[in-house]
Formats: sequence, structure tokens, C-alpha cells
Amino acid sequence: MHDAENIRHEIDINEMEKVVRGVRNNVGGEPFITVGIPGGFTEVIPVGLTDKDFLLMSHSGADGLHTHKSTFEDLEQLVEKAHKYGLTVDAYIGHPDDLHTFGIPARI
Repeated sequence: MHDAENIRHEIDINEMEKVVRGVRNNVGGEPFITVGIPGGFTEVIPVGLTDKDFLLMSHSGADGLHTHKSTFEDLEQLVEKAHKYGLTVDAYIGHPDDLHTFGIPARI
């Protein structure tokens, strides 16, 4: 998982669109597709997301986005954009003592 952190920012959004479209074309409309897109994570090298990126994922057949943001402010921005284009958001919120500290830390 940590190795992915070092290269995740290198994935091209257009390549992700092709993959999502291909999956959607093969499985039809029934399965719910959630995508972890570049920029949806707190990256080693940050990737900005534009309205065009959200629109691209929506038109490709994605139903939602999976995210590991590290602050509620970053998460809020992503959720607002995703909802604008009809996408749901699945956010990872982890316990600060977790082995892998991805997402927003929350303590009970």
C-alpha cells in the first residue's frame, strides 16, 4: 500500500476514464462502480482535480469516487465537486492507531 503512495499521482485521468468506460460497457448498468481517481487521495505529489475530471468520470460510467483525504476541508471540496456531477463519495476515515494511516484520523 505504501509503495502505491509513491506512484499513484502518475496515473493519468484519461487512462482511468478508458478503464471505467471499458468496465461499464462490459458489465452493464447494474453494478455500482466506485473509482479511486488520481487526486482523490492525499498524495506524496498532490494532483489537482478539475471540473472536467469529475465530468469525465461521471460520463465514463462511474457511480462514485473512493477517497483517502487527510483533512475534512479537502474531503468537503471533493464531495461538493463529486455531487455536482452526480457522483457519490466513499471516504476512508481511519483510527489514528491503525497500521496504515490513510484517510482522516478519527478517535472514538
